[in-house]
Amino acid sequence: MKVFELVAIWADIIANWDSSEEIEDQGVFNAIKEAVNFHQRFDLDGFFRKMLPSQSENGSQSSVIGWVSTFVTKAIAAYPSATWRACSCIHTLLHAPNFSLGTQDARKTIAESFAQAAFSRFKSISDSPAGLWKPLLLAISSCYICYPDAIEQVLNKFDGNGFAIWTSALAQVSSSSFNPGLSSESEIKLAVLTLSTVINHLMSLSMGGTKCYKTAMYH
Repeated sequence: MKVFELVAIWADIIANWDSSEEIEDQGVFNAIKEAVNFHQRFDLDGFFRKMLPSQSENGSQSSVIGWVSTFVTKAIAAYPSATWRACSCIHTLLHAPNFSLGTQDARKTIAESFAQAAFSRFKSISDSPAGLWKPLLLAISSCYICYPDAIEQVLNKFDGNGFAIWTSALAQVSSSSFNPGLSSESEIKLAVLTLSTVINHLMSLSMGGTKCYKTAMYH
């Protein structure tokens, strides 16, 4: 059996993975990183993006990236350490795969799914600042950088003020007074790029975006 075929079977299985054992889940997340590295180095024909029949769900089709993304989306709503690991995978999955022009719709769908799951989890813990704020808000940032308009729509569809709520919370996490705040160079760069994109977007709008803009600026 070829490595590509083995990876496809593995990805199909983890899409329906329902483990709550941290050690087992950690092994899956480690394997995801290895699979992405393998894809970048050897997947010249785009096998990871090809639609394949599922062996576990009759009649359905998806891709290796799609199955892996399903696992990550579910993990966002799991126990805290799984949420952290899932959020750390999002940026890698959105930016590492060599999405061709013909698969941009698939990438956009994955980004929307990630953003909705992350925002849903954030809303469930948003009453008071918590350690999970940072990974969830930065995960949404990774999605927003790829598709600003689409992710704004996703957030506002989930909550009428979803975009403003996320922007304000991201600004709060990015402040020096928030704990745990941004700690790595990559986190700081992502937050700065995201907030810059948001501010430029809001400044281009009419008064409808002013309230959200001021909220972000004063956190």
